[in-house]
Amino acid sequence: MIFNSWKWIDLSAIPGPLDWAGFVLGGLGIGFTIYQLMKSKGALNAAREELERTRATLIKNQLLSVLPGFEELMDRIDDAVRTGNREELSTQFQKFAYRLAEAIPLLESGSTSFSSLIESMKSEITKALEARSSLYGSPDTPVDELVRVNVDSLQILVTQIKTTTVSVRNDPGKIPAEEAKNA
Repeated sequence: MIFNSWKWIDLSAIPGPLDWAGFVLGGLGIGFTIYQLMKSKGALNAAREELERTRATLIKNQLLSVLPGFEELMDRIDDAVRTGNREELSTQFQKFAYRLAEAIPLLESGSTSFSSLIESMKSEITKALEARSSLYGSPDTPVDELVRVNVDSLQILVTQIKTTTVSVRNDPGKIPAEEAKNA
């Protein structure tokens, strides 16, 4: 035979039926792997969306637990002003500033629609701490005279916070993080 005289052709290396079956099974395995990768990509996207939805719900719940506390703090500040208790007033101003600092990142991570409230909160932190400092500058001056302007300013902020709390609570269609995405 003519093929046997050619040294570079080895007829024993021709694929047999088992080789072809292995080739077909390998191709099926690669196809199944690609299918599974595409399927897992869809699951990854679904998990990512669910994670974002859960994150937004947690932010909303944190806002709903933090924001109502300002009303109680404001009542305590008013009581301390009425009684002239400088120590209690100092403590409440400090708590108010701390609570504002806690609420600002929650509002920032949730929605851009709260930007004016966030700016007001940032300026009121300074005012609360200034009012706290002014308590001991003039021990003979009545507490009411020392902090009345700052307390009135905080009272206006608390009203804005109440409005925001109601809007966050009563808006079931959108949670804060979703509003930021759509803006």
